[in-house]
Amino acid sequence: MSEIVQAKVVEFVAPTELPSKTTFTNILESTKRRLEELVKQDPNAIVEIHGKYEITRPVALAIKSFLRDTIIAIGGNVRFKVYEPKVIEETQEMTVKVSCIIELPNGQIIEEEALGSCSIGEIAAKNSKNARSYHDAVATAETRAIKRLIEVILGEDVINKLILEVKGSFEPQKDKETLKKEFLKKLKRINDERKKKGKEPFSVDYLLKRAHERGIISKQAKTLNELSKDDLENLVQFFK
Repeated sequence: MSEIVQAKVVEFVAPTELPSKTTFTNILESTKRRLEELVKQDPNAIVEIHGKYEITRPVALAIKSFLRDTIIAIGGNVRFKVYEPKVIEETQEMTVKVSCIIELPNGQIIEEEALGSCSIGEIAAKNSKNARSYHDAVATAETRAIKRLIEVILGEDVINKLILEVKGSFEPQKDKETLKKEFLKKLKRINDERKKKGKEPFSVDYLLKRAHERGIISKQAKTLNELSKDDLENLVQFFK
């Protein structure tokens, strides 16, 4: 998850004093504006992570800190909690829960929570070191949980709307060469797992034949070069 670790972002600084009539709604609107400013001005705020556009971990943490510090500035209190990750053994999927309790000066209490997930296989496709893959999967799941928690608190799909506005889509466009490399990388991972179990590895020819039989690709082909871009995209999506 090097995209997240290396991204450089502008730190949000929450005001130490706010007008006495500042409401929670004002704070939410201020947080939305700050997020929009950062995403639109900083080219490092949105990165491609495993085939999808997402805000970086520093951005998610900065927004969380800004929201907390701004609420504290009006005399309230905020408590965030990140729970221990849970692993589903069958799928090697990591799930992290993040919760938030907001106490406003008027006595109102707001409690929200959100989940984020990431499979170790998703990380392993780019990183062959298991220890690092575990760490990155936990961090990615936590970042996604924080992002969802922010959206729950703000009351709308703010982050994804900004990604769509800035990037034009949620996933970057890939050319045929990129798709072929992605498929071959997935095939290598699948075959490595089969070899560990004493099974014969799959050939490209065999998988293309099976994909055509199942209607995943539109034409029978023996090599990846014969496939259209749409067929390659379908192939990559199918063999996760």
